[in-house]
Amino acid sequence: MSLTGAAIRIRRLYGQFTRGPAFPALVFLAVFLYLWLYLEPAFLYSFMPYRQFPAFSTGMEFFESFLPYQGGLVAYASAFLSQLYHWSWLGALVITSVAGLLCLATAGVFKHLGGTRVRALYYVPAVLMLMLCSQYRHALAAVLALLTALLLANLYMQLAPRNGWLAGAAFVALFAAAYYLTAGACLIFAASCAIFELLSRRRLLLGAIFAALAPVLALLAERYVFRINTIPASARLMPPLLMAPYLGNLLAGLLLYCPAAGLLIALRNRFLPRRAPAPESQADGSSVQASKPGPWARVQRPLESPLLVLLAVIPLYYSLDVYTRRILQFEYYSHNGMWRQVLREADRVPVEQRNASLLCDVSRSLYRTDQLSENMLHYVQDPDGLVPKFKGIGSSSCLVLAEASDVFLDMGYLEESEHSTHELLDLTGDKPALLRRLALINIVKGETGAARVFLGALSKDLLYGEEGRRDLERLKSDPGFASDPEVQRLRSLRLTEDGLEYSNQEELFQGLLKANRKNRMAFEYLMAYYLLSCLPGEAAKNISRLDDFEYREIPRHYEEALLIQASITGQMADLHGRTIRPETIQRFADFCKIVERHGNDVNAALNEAAEQYRDTYFWYFLNRKRALTQ
Repeated sequence: MSLTGAAIRIRRLYGQFTRGPAFPALVFLAVFLYLWLYLEPAFLYSFMPYRQFPAFSTGMEFFESFLPYQGGLVAYASAFLSQLYHWSWLGALVITSVAGLLCLATAGVFKHLGGTRVRALYYVPAVLMLMLCSQYRHALAAVLALLTALLLANLYMQLAPRNGWLAGAAFVALFAAAYYLTAGACLIFAASCAIFELLSRRRLLLGAIFAALAPVLALLAERYVFRINTIPASARLMPPLLMAPYLGNLLAGLLLYCPAAGLLIALRNRFLPRRAPAPESQADGSSVQASKPGPWARVQRPLESPLLVLLAVIPLYYSLDVYTRRILQFEYYSHNGMWRQVLREADRVPVEQRNASLLCDVSRSLYRTDQLSENMLHYVQDPDGLVPKFKGIGSSSCLVLAEASDVFLDMGYLEESEHSTHELLDLTGDKPALLRRLALINIVKGETGAARVFLGALSKDLLYGEEGRRDLERLKSDPGFASDPEVQRLRSLRLTEDGLEYSNQEELFQGLLKANRKNRMAFEYLMAYYLLSCLPGEAAKNISRLDDFEYREIPRHYEEALLIQASITGQMADLHGRTIRPETIQRFADFCKIVERHGNDVNAALNEAAEQYRDTYFWYFLNRKRALTQ
């Protein structure tokens, strides 16, 4: 085979691949892998504070609660499918499938409007949907409403009778279905049908009637059937994205793309019709030379697939919300007790992006892995990052409430954890994690009646229902959960007083230790607070509390703080029979030599010592003192 023949053969195979079903399958396989392995929908599911992520319960009562209002069935379907986000691969499959169906529905509308040779236009809705997912906003209900509206539009275009009266009746019937199923997305159905009648079927009067009749029908239904205001009804399935202009514009672009692009396609086909290629032979047997494709067609076809890839990759790259992804990732790991993964990922976060939420997760992970007193200063720390927005400062942020609930529960401060969880319940709805938390707290407190209420609600959850039913049965035989180690741990830490008055973190930790001197987390957090606040003297006064816990040696950071305090006062604190390890004393001596060598130039001393001593309290104390004096 000649070189020219091979090139023709390769080009033909390439054309068959890009125009056949294999290419879309490959594209959506890549979409699935991107969603599953990188975006990870499980991050969104586990993040309790996301109020737009819907709850779902089994049983007819929950289903029937969606029936009385427009958009209810789509909302119910969205709530069900959203639960599959619990497993990232299933969530990715849901999103990929919905995106694929959206592209097919869009392609169907375009073909009924005359069709287009630019096949990449069919995939634009999938790209816009992925851009929304890359922002970690849960817009599945809105996308399902759009998909339903486009499927109904395809149905009308396929079956629209030629008789105008019958076509009008079919439109009204399908519009009623679209309005009930999709709420405000019914206008997209109406717009698509109006464009079809105006430009494809060329029934100008009928198309104009459709365009004018749709908002009137929606208004009448909202006022006299459902008796609600127009704006809330139209936006019922829309997530709260309009607060952010970029997200609002992105969602609006997704919703309006099909009718807008369909209008342009129909106008182009109506006023600039394509010239059909001449057949190779006439009916009488005379041959006619087929017209050759123009230069644009010869360039367009081989480049369409690479352009499609760029069309997807470039917007997705710039739309990815790395900051929100990082927050969700840490919340996912923390919520699931994956403490070492939290610490691993924290090492990869740039210093300037380490906010209070991250610091709180890192501190909990360090404590849970027995590293808070030994390895705390390997990570960026701040004294205000131990407890998120503690009592007295206040915040209505769902994230803050969730983190506060976690920290207070770990410390045994059940009343404060319960208060934060109830506030979250009011803001976000009956999320299973919140129901589990409240059931646990009430079991620890011995309030089994309240615990049964929360477990009863949990038993109807699609994913955690079995756990709720199991614990309900367990309450009958073992009301106190005597064999549950977590319940017994929390019960031993629970405050015996009605409440705890505090105005800062020190008073909080001291109050918890006063209520229970064996509260190890409160002790380690108190010591961490003293160290991070550059109060080594206060830390030295509490060394005697080591006797209340199973410390074989003085933890490294406490040793370093004791040496700092001794260098300030000239006297070593009472170690209560313990000793400081020789290697710690030697490191302190070497650090002091570096500081003495640079005299009054603290910056130079810190820079030289950073490589070896950045994770020590020596370096932290000197660096913090320098920052406070500047």
